[in-house]
Amino acid sequence: MNFIQRLMYGRYGVDQLSVFLFALYLVFYLLSVVFHNSFFSLLSMAPILWAVFRMFSRNIVRRRGENARFMTVAGPAIRWVKLRRTIHRDKDHLYFKCPNCGQQLRAPRGKGKITVNCRNCGVSFEELRARFGERVATLVRDESQSEGPESRASWGRRKREAVRRLARGSRDAKIICLSDKLSNMRAIFRDVGREGDAVFLRFNQHDKRQHAWYYRSCAALMEGELGRTLAWQELSGLIAQVFGGVESLMPEDAEEEEVRAHAI
Repeated sequence: MNFIQRLMYGRYGVDQLSVFLFALYLVFYLLSVVFHNSFFSLLSMAPILWAVFRMFSRNIVRRRGENARFMTVAGPAIRWVKLRRTIHRDKDHLYFKCPNCGQQLRAPRGKGKITVNCRNCGVSFEELRARFGERVATLVRDESQSEGPESRASWGRRKREAVRRLARGSRDAKIICLSDKLSNMRAIFRDVGREGDAVFLRFNQHDKRQHAWYYRSCAALMEGELGRTLAWQELSGLIAQVFGGVESLMPEDAEEEEVRAHAI
């Protein structure tokens, strides 16, 4: 075990793309056995050699970028398969989509007539606490950010508060944050590939450097507890792809900027 740990120290290891390559190797190998065709046997060597090369690679940033691109393409299919498997195994819940926003929801079976509120369309803290208890309601509230009437002016303050809250948050809070940030970065990575940096003009904050600071800060705070998870590794790879070569700029409050402008 110590030999393996020393061997893999500083190397990339296994991710979703590697698992896919190993599966592809098995498919080609089985085809070569079934059809007694050496072509499939030779073809199977390509994915297995690439998988092994990636596993022992020390260029971690590039490997994460490859996996991020793979997950952008294959992610929806993988999530669909996982959802189908969950629905098939879970006999205690009924799964359906919100007719308003399309969010996937579930409700317990055999409970009679119940009311289900979509978590994506909006629900109050009191409703969450009544239905799921104080712990779940608090986790959702802590991860949520109120935009307010001056969302652009307060963007920096809200993001700095979010980073401070994450720094003292529990593992559960970090897991929720990781899911949220990974979903955001997948969308940003996809849209940057189509539109370039013009994507950031959609947001309340247009400065790409400040977005880089925010996502890098969140990833760094989650690395200690979640850095070994595939989700965090994918997030890190997406951040490296989108913000590679971009310096991080910590945002300032609108009030601080105004004071500085008057001082000048």
